[in-house]
Amino acid sequence: MVLISKINAVLRRGKAAKVYDKLVSKEIVFYRSTMKVLKRDCEVVLTKTEMKLFRYLIDNPQQIITKEQFLSALWDIEGDFIDENTLPVHIRRLREKIENNPSAPEYIKTIRGTGYIWVERCILK
Repeated sequence: MVLISKINAVLRRGKAAKVYDKLVSKEIVFYRSTMKVLKRDCEVVLTKTEMKLFRYLIDNPQQIITKEQFLSALWDIEGDFIDENTLPVHIRRLREKIENNPSAPEYIKTIRGTGYIWVERCILK
């Protein structure tokens, strides 16, 4: 009887646990389950690489991500050849899709000599 009560309590707690699928950062909304990115309620179409970069940045908001971290997390596993300009080019393309003004970014800032940072707070909903 005690065991059944404990099992039922654990099951109830599991149902009560809220699953956060929606990540909001100002006017950007990211749905993890569908990998959908919205900017002001309009879908932003990202390439596979842009999505990987976006997800890595938005999953680590307000943290500086070094070039080495990006390279090991996104490319080295697949064994793709990466030259020195690959990351900045992909970041620029991502900024063109996400930012209101890519020349003066609000979301993805460059930390000179270090890496990149998603500056805005992210709220789970």
